Amino acid sequence: MASAAAGPDAGPPRGRLLLRGRAAPSLVSALSGRFLRVIADPDAVLEGEDLLAALTSDHPEDLCVAAGLLPGGEELVLWRGDFRPLFVTLREFRGPAAGVPDPRRIRLLDCGQTVALGRFQAAFSALLYEKDPDYRRRARRRARDEDRSYGGSIRRLRLQRGRTRGEIPGVASRTVARIEKGFVRRPHRATLAALAAALGVAVEELGTF
Repeated sequence: MASAAAGPDAGPPRGRLLLRGRAAPSLVSALSGRFLRVIADPDAVLEGEDLLAALTSDHPEDLCVAAGLLPGGEELVLWRGDFRPLFVTLREFRGPAAGVPDPRRIRLLDCGQTVALGRFQAAFSALLYEKDPDYRRRARRRARDEDRSYGGSIRRLRLQRGRTRGEIPGVASRTVARIEKGFVRRPHRATLAALAAALGVAVEELGTF
């Protein structure tokens, strides 16, 4: 089937292809011209329903669907759910985990959320956070959106009203920032009154958004 897809009548590049078995380099090269992205001969692949769940998730690019040890044995390629590669050296696997990383025993767990090297396990999200600025921005934005603190509520309300921190009359932008980040636990009454007036709510409603 792979040989047929690489043939002269295969048409323009389309979709993505995951080759689980070994394929000749020439075939892989030909297939790369027929598919938008190709994963060939990985050492580990998500299985069955886990693979389907990762590929159809809202953010497949945040999950690992295949992995392989590169020649030399010091670097791994981790393929994301959109088939983009993430290159990680063994030195980057660190943190509180059991055992020593064993790249010869790669497994993917938790629908692609965890990369296991023998007994050692690492969260794929932690690797993405280190390596991918776009993921880092999305993770930070998600954390802010999920912040249930008093300051987080004020920040969401301010953004809903389309106000910058410098557009709160009577309150310095630095003070607004400190409140939103939780550095000020008990803002002065006058500060809360100014925030409420600028954002169009009662003082007691500031923490409910």
